Amino acid sequence: MTIEGGMDRLEPKQRLFVAVSLPQEIKTFVNEWMEELKTELPFQKWMHPEDLHVTVKFLGETETENLALIRQALLPAAAAAPALRLKLTSLGIFGKPALPSLLWAGIAGDTEELTTLQSRVEDAMEPLGFAKEDRAYKPHLTLARRGCGSSGRQYGELNRLKPHDGFQPEWAANALTVYRSRLNHRPMYDLLMTIPFHELKNATARELEELN
Repeated sequence: MTIEGGMDRLEPKQRLFVAVSLPQEIKTFVNEWMEELKTELPFQKWMHPEDLHVTVKFLGETETENLALIRQALLPAAAAAPALRLKLTSLGIFGKPALPSLLWAGIAGDTEELTTLQSRVEDAMEPLGFAKEDRAYKPHLTLARRGCGSSGRQYGELNRLKPHDGFQPEWAANALTVYRSRLNHRPMYDLLMTIPFHELKNATARELEELN
């Protein structure tokens, strides 16, 4: 198993999540959009562009020694997934309308296939001790956290805050990624591993034997 940057830099425990990453050109596009949104929407914390991702499964505090088991369990889920065409849609919020906890952009495109992938990841992680999420999966791209406006008026006008005359950027997602969170760092997320959707086809004989 290859860990980005090497195992020697990792602590005994990591705060992990599984995600679908964004290509650099989409991160740049969203960062420009966030700069526009900052003038309209008062949030305390905006995402660093390098941290932008679509969460598939939050794992939480995890023993570093289990990274190999996590990759092994994710191989079949990634192998069964087709390349996904995804695009951004309108803005939304989580939390109280007058003081939301989170600002997000919706995901459209191959969302049915993405939801199937998410379900397979849930199934793959459960035997390793990661409980399944009890809420329906709602794929989204987190943009900001902790709304701090004195009025909820701004948050009720999200439909008019579309990027660049309504243009919806689209990209191809072709891998699962596993990140670790580093509190008080910017960017806050480190890429630990990438598992392409064709990874099982290229797995070594030893890895295939371990999957059986």
